[in-house]
Amino acid sequence: MPPRHLAPIGATYADKYPNALRRADLSAGPWNTTVVVRTWHRFLREVLCNERVAASGLFPPDQLAAQRALEAYLLAPTAGIAAAVARGLEKAGGCAVGLHLRLAGLHGREGDDKTAKRPSDFRCTEADVWPRIRKALAGMDGGLAVAADGRSQGMKAQFVAAARRDSVAIVEPDWAGAAPPRDVAAYAENLVLSRCARLVPMDNKSTFFSVAAIRATGRAAVRDVLACPQRAAQSSLFYGWQQPCLFEPTCPDPSVDFSLRHNQRGY
Repeated sequence: MPPRHLAPIGATYADKYPNALRRADLSAGPWNTTVVVRTWHRFLREVLCNERVAASGLFPPDQLAAQRALEAYLLAPTAGIAAAVARGLEKAGGCAVGLHLRLAGLHGREGDDKTAKRPSDFRCTEADVWPRIRKALAGMDGGLAVAADGRSQGMKAQFVAAARRDSVAIVEPDWAGAAPPRDVAAYAENLVLSRCARLVPMDNKSTFFSVAAIRATGRAAVRDVLACPQRAAQSSLFYGWQQPCLFEPTCPDPSVDFSLRHNQRGY
């Protein structure tokens, strides 16, 4: 029976004790009294690569396949959410490009990313990015999906306006007139993002993007770009340079120390 006590430990615990996740006895305290709720790829990878968990053979050795299986079990959509996503995709003819905007990924005032809310607060504007996205969309089927955290809504509005100005379909869940709760809407937006043929992240620190992207790595074309080592090169439509790989599908060498201290989690 799963423990009832919920506590968001993990990142703090790992910061204090490098390699704690990989080498810990998860049947002992504090793990045996805590449900660790995390969807961040690097954290989940360390849990799945824990020496005892890996030896148990409960999960496939491919970390992306294991995390997709966990997502499918723990984050399965309800019939209503699945229907809203399906209607939105059908209306737009599918999703060609999925853009994720996250304020902390690119802000104009160092150390002040929690307060910058206007499109002008971003160093990189819609005018800089849209021409690259529009060029990519011209050779693809489907529309544009734009997901954004709460502080990036102004910039999202600019991309949506640019898409409509150029007669590009916006891919979003179709709730058939019934507005969902905010968390349900965000989850459905994540599902839509994962169905896009080409994913465009603002940075590599977003939990929200990671959940969608790992779900999308079930498709070879996405995995070849986002999994390390890369099998296919693709430019970042946001920045113009080559999109780096984001996810390690294998467990790290046990002889190499690994710490989560220098990584951040975000929307």
